[in-house]
Amino acid sequence: MWRDALAAGVNPHLHKYPDPDPPSSLNHDRKEIDDVVELLESHHAELRPSQLFWIITNTDGLVIRTVCSNEKAMALISSIQLQRGVDLSLKAAGVNAISCAMETLHIAGSRGFTNTQRVLHGLQMIASPVFEADGRPRAYVALAGPFVHSQPTHFRLYMTTVLQSLDQRRRLKQWRKDMAGLNLVNMKMLGEAKSCFISPDGSIRFISKASLSELRLESSCIGQPFSEHFQSQPPIEEMLKSDEPKHSFRFKTKGRRFQYHGELYPIRQRGELTGAWLNAHRSQRDAESGANDPATSFEGIIGNSPVLVQAKALATQLAPSDISVLLLGPSGSGKELFAQGIHAASSRQEGPFISLNCGALPRELAESELFGYAPGSFTGALNKGKVGLMESASGGSLFLDEIGDMPMDLQIKLLRVLESQTLTRLGESEERQLNFRLIAATHRDLLEQVEKGRFRHDLYYRIAASTIQVPSLQDMASDIPAIFRHYLGVYCERVGKSTPEIHPSLLEQLSRLSWKGNVRELRNSAEYAAMMTRIHAPLQLEHLPGLTRIEILYPPEENSSDEPPLSHPVSNAFTEREQLEQVLEETRGDISTMTRRLGISRATLYRKLQRHRLLKKDRKTQS
Repeated sequence: MWRDALAAGVNPHLHKYPDPDPPSSLNHDRKEIDDVVELLESHHAELRPSQLFWIITNTDGLVIRTVCSNEKAMALISSIQLQRGVDLSLKAAGVNAISCAMETLHIAGSRGFTNTQRVLHGLQMIASPVFEADGRPRAYVALAGPFVHSQPTHFRLYMTTVLQSLDQRRRLKQWRKDMAGLNLVNMKMLGEAKSCFISPDGSIRFISKASLSELRLESSCIGQPFSEHFQSQPPIEEMLKSDEPKHSFRFKTKGRRFQYHGELYPIRQRGELTGAWLNAHRSQRDAESGANDPATSFEGIIGNSPVLVQAKALATQLAPSDISVLLLGPSGSGKELFAQGIHAASSRQEGPFISLNCGALPRELAESELFGYAPGSFTGALNKGKVGLMESASGGSLFLDEIGDMPMDLQIKLLRVLESQTLTRLGESEERQLNFRLIAATHRDLLEQVEKGRFRHDLYYRIAASTIQVPSLQDMASDIPAIFRHYLGVYCERVGKSTPEIHPSLLEQLSRLSWKGNVRELRNSAEYAAMMTRIHAPLQLEHLPGLTRIEILYPPEENSSDEPPLSHPVSNAFTEREQLEQVLEETRGDISTMTRRLGISRATLYRKLQRHRLLKKDRKTQS
């Protein structure tokens, strides 16, 4: 190799290297060796007492980087002017550890006068190629230091250890790259299936795009333990060890309140567990409430009508405080969705959300459910006693639905608890501290109940610190198409169907119905339609529930009790049209004001406006 160097015209008597002119490709080469630099820098502690340092070159022998751990080593590098871009190849610098490793593709050493360049005579070096997965060299590394008259065995051993670590890192990097490619293939194969594959050790092997969205994960979760992101009951590691062919279980995100239903299918080959398929879906409450994130907790409440926007804006404004909230609105209008949204957007979002329907429990059980009881406090009581819902809501929110149906004696106790923030369980004398936020709801007129003596006035003013009027579906008729499409999509996805197309005329007919059951009735109709539609076929009238079809096919007569005449008698359709036009102009098209002025329901008003072609779209067409 000395002869080759001399034949190439290498001058061994230079006191420094020729001034390098680093090519622009070195920047790219530098990025490609990040893992090598990271590993070598992790060995600072071992090199700190000495003047040893690392040299990293690209495949052409050009110095990319030097790594040292103290000022002495840095001074040594400076004295030999081993800067970025210096060429250590055989043709440029003659014999040295780097050039020998380049020629032999093996570990090679040089020391003292065996280095061709005079500037390297004071060094001893050992170098080795760093290989790609396919066997091609991607860089060269050398460990260098002052020349001493001793056996360089420890140099070689140390270099071997470092090379083994680099090889392990390369294999791990390549495995992750292969797994990412395999995951991409599987994601394409799985399409929109909400599935992921769990390895035998409980790690996420690959995951579909739809499942990433459903579980709110990033693609970086691949290779990470499932238990690092979720809490499951039973733990997923236990289910993997079981011989059961299928496991249905619940799990939730760590530190957040999102609940999921999961189905785990272990895969075995020749009796050995090779992994498991996991299908996961959000729980019904989370899916329907739209409780995806505290910042967007009200986005699951679909609609843009003015009354709904106003209610959501007020709820958003009140959510961060701990003030009591009273939700007023008809049954089925979504008051619990508002309550969940207020809780999710509050500072108590990490705490529990406890719900109780005051009208659904028998009077005898309501007190024990709400306040809890001590062991043996009454016949049939549990031996261990029971924690009441108020205690369970500590640190979170307590939602009392239909509070207007609460018995009077229970109202007195509830008021005492709200005032003192303490309670005493049934059969106990000990007072327990509470810390919850109260959100109440009712479909009744509580002020009327107070006047009739059916609801305590002091409790009313305690829970009605702030009130939100949740609109009925008739008050937001323009939102009916969007709400129906939303729930139709939710239920179609649940049964594995694509959301069918809906003709605009059918949506318009739905928006003219009375919907006395409000959003609950509309949601049930969407669920029925999702079950009845055929795959890839549009939604037809026949796919709707019977009562909904009847109301569309046989709308109430104009003079029936469901559609009363205008407040002022009219002699014919022309004068009725004139009166509608006059009220439209005076109210500037405000539907709520028009219904009060005319003394008719919102649905009736829409039908009359449509019959006389006075709806906004009809007026635009005429103009």
